[in-house]
Amino acid sequence: MGWGRPREVSVGGTGRGAVPRPGQGLAPDPDGAPTYRVAPHPGGVGRAEGRLTTPAGVIAASWRDRGRGGFDLDVDAGAVSEIAVPVPDSGTYVVRVDGRTAWDRTARAYSARVDGGRVVLAGVPAGSRTVTVRKR
Repeated sequence: MGWGRPREVSVGGTGRGAVPRPGQGLAPDPDGAPTYRVAPHPGGVGRAEGRLTTPAGVIAASWRDRGRGGFDLDVDAGAVSEIAVPVPDSGTYVVRVDGRTAWDRTARAYSARVDGGRVVLAGVPAGSRTVTVRKR
């Protein structure tokens, strides 16, 4: 990870505190679980990075929109329930986690599913992970 200095925010045990910028895609689990979701929203931005300090530790993420269906996401975290990456509206593409195919027109790993223009991955092991999207 490294595109300049990351913006760091903190969230206390009550969920109060600074909130990351929406494009960074770091947010508490929407179901209220003590985990977090990483779901970048490029919206015309080419790249971003951020860090979120949580009661369970720091979540760091950086991403780059490569255009033409390409997207790279690096995540270093322990308390992430889901990772969701944007995928092209048309064509065929493959989503990989650390080089392992998770989605290729069907779920291959991490309970991968398509939801609203994203492939959502659950159960990705804690630690440093690289998620890539490539058109075929």
